[in-house]
Amino acid sequence: MWIALFIAIIFGVANIVELLFIDFIHVNPHRPQSNALFMMKVNAPIVSAIAALGALLVFTLPQFFQTEIIGGLRRRFGEHARFAVWPALPLTAILTWYCYDYLTPTIADFYG
Repeated sequence: MWIALFIAIIFGVANIVELLFIDFIHVNPHRPQSNALFMMKVNAPIVSAIAALGALLVFTLPQFFQTEIIGGLRRRFGEHARFAVWPALPLTAILTWYCYDYLTPTIADFYG
């Protein structure tokens, strides 16, 4: 949840900084400054929510996989079961790649 929150904050701040540089410092002639302020108020939370949802889609299943490994081995190894995540790290990386590649939409998904 912390990673999703930080990703949402980063995307929101990056959107606002981009609008500040393009529309206020360099004065974009194609968009009025009132529209830029509106985009900061409306677009930044939407982009942040989409980024947080994407982070949750990518990281939830691998984290669940790691907790299941620890939970399954806790009866046998006790508190040392948390070190079983290290040998399972390649499987976790493959699962994370799969979640990123197949669970998050790309532009190609929208255009065919």
